[in-house]
Amino acid sequence: MPKARKSFTTKKRSRKVILQKAREAKLTKMAMNVVSSIEEDDKPNCMVQCEEHLSDVNHEAGSGTNDEDEHGSEMSFYESDLETEPHCEQKDTLFLSGRRIVEIGHFLASLRALRHDGFGCSFFDMDIQSEKIEGLESIFTFKCKVCGKIDSVRSCGGSATFHSTNQAGIIGSLSIGIGYSQLAELLAAMDIPQMSNVTYLKNHNAIYPSVHALNQQLMTVAAKEEAELADEMKDGIPVIGVIADGAWAKRSYRKNYSALSGVASIIGAKTKKILHMGVKNKYCFLCARGRKEEDHDCFRNWSKTSTAMESAIVGEGFKNSITRHNLIYGKLIGDGDSSVYKHLVEIAPYGPSFYIKKIECRNHLLRNFINKLSDLSKDTKYSKPHREYVSNPSMLGRFRNAVIRAIAYRKSENNALDDKIDNLKKDILNSPYHIFGRHVHCKDYFCKGSDENKDDLVDIYTQNGILGGINTIIQRLADHASSLLYDTDNNPAETYNSIIAKLVGGKRINFSLKNSYQLRCELAAISYNCKQRNLLGVLHKQLCGRPPGHYTQIFLDAQLHRYNNRSRKRKYVYHNHSPPFRVFYL
Repeated sequence: MPKARKSFTTKKRSRKVILQKAREAKLTKMAMNVVSSIEEDDKPNCMVQCEEHLSDVNHEAGSGTNDEDEHGSEMSFYESDLETEPHCEQKDTLFLSGRRIVEIGHFLASLRALRHDGFGCSFFDMDIQSEKIEGLESIFTFKCKVCGKIDSVRSCGGSATFHSTNQAGIIGSLSIGIGYSQLAELLAAMDIPQMSNVTYLKNHNAIYPSVHALNQQLMTVAAKEEAELADEMKDGIPVIGVIADGAWAKRSYRKNYSALSGVASIIGAKTKKILHMGVKNKYCFLCARGRKEEDHDCFRNWSKTSTAMESAIVGEGFKNSITRHNLIYGKLIGDGDSSVYKHLVEIAPYGPSFYIKKIECRNHLLRNFINKLSDLSKDTKYSKPHREYVSNPSMLGRFRNAVIRAIAYRKSENNALDDKIDNLKKDILNSPYHIFGRHVHCKDYFCKGSDENKDDLVDIYTQNGILGGINTIIQRLADHASSLLYDTDNNPAETYNSIIAKLVGGKRINFSLKNSYQLRCELAAISYNCKQRNLLGVLHKQLCGRPPGHYTQIFLDAQLHRYNNRSRKRKYVYHNHSPPFRVFYL
């Protein structure tokens, strides 16, 4: 049976491969002969001769012969292909555009290291072949035009701040309160290749275990410091006072309490450091789309109302205080939210015989007091001129100053606690009469007596009825005289909540779909507990175990300088001068 004849296409490909291999072998042989015949110190002449031989070979490969057959000039067809491929390699280089983030020292050193033995090739003899983009980093592939060797160079080498540019970009996004969408828009404005959502989530989730471990470590250290400062003991366990407060993932405006996530913290009253914090989540993005809990890390841990998150987290902190920190939280400084204290009374974390004392925050009591007085301006049963007089900002300031001055004086007395509380109640209840011009019951520290230039308005406001409304509001404040005598507030908890608000974009972005809100709350706790709020420095030490990069350190030093300046100014004002709200002219 006759042998099957190969098609024209098959013959063309076979002959093309043979010619290509023959040409490469001839080039290699000629180059090796040139190199071996030249001395080591004559390398420039070697390069010239090598280029001449290469040009001769290219000329020979292009001349060819003409073998005609039934398909026309077959040899010239093959030779045309051989000439086209080298020509494309020289002209069709990779199109690069936009900007890139590079670690400049590593990148330049890598380019300088691109040298090949034998021909003495360097970076200037290479063409870029490809760019592989990995988030905010790139891998550039180069091919030598002389010897054909291929090398790769990364844009970043990992010796700068944090392990990779992707990790640094995500930590930076977390620390300024933006997410993936905002980061992508920022990179688009800078014409930098954007990180994919998969890469973002991968690095985001990889950060969480280290952040959680660091947060637990800092809270344990804070608990030990608080135990050393304790003044009271019960069965060998230190009894301390704590500050507790909560926050939610979105603003309610006093009417829409439907946040998907909430956080609460317990802070030591003396060290002002966080001892316990927790997050409750009502929603999981993956569970809502039918994924099973065992298929992913589910952060959904709450199914009740959003308003009950704060009391549940604080209750957990009280119940675990002995097993975790060997501490008893004997006093609770709160913001007037009765649901938290009610929950503590119900669960009785230290047994039914142990009484947890509740101390109301001074600032919240005074704020509610002023708000109630201001609301009198909307009560139409009183005459409009009298309502406007009482709700005037300067008049409201006099009410507040009168209470603050009474607190400061009674707190400094050397009397028994019960006597201090009774005297403070009397001073608070007398403050409206003092403000309206009747000083019969005013104490010497409170005022200098009657002023002939000011009228006694007590009878007028009594007949109008508005003084009765004021006395009702004043009585509610006087009932908290024992808390006011402590003259304390929950500002540390409010400070922590403000850091959370910064890291979650001012509560304008929904970070409650997965674990992002949890991560940001723990980052806020780390920032609050570490000295000078040095979040980036502490995170870098935890993740990398080495000092941060040069420009990161410059920023941290400037931040520390501003922090020390603010602290110094505050100490000067509050220690060398009376604070502004302590100066009274009644």
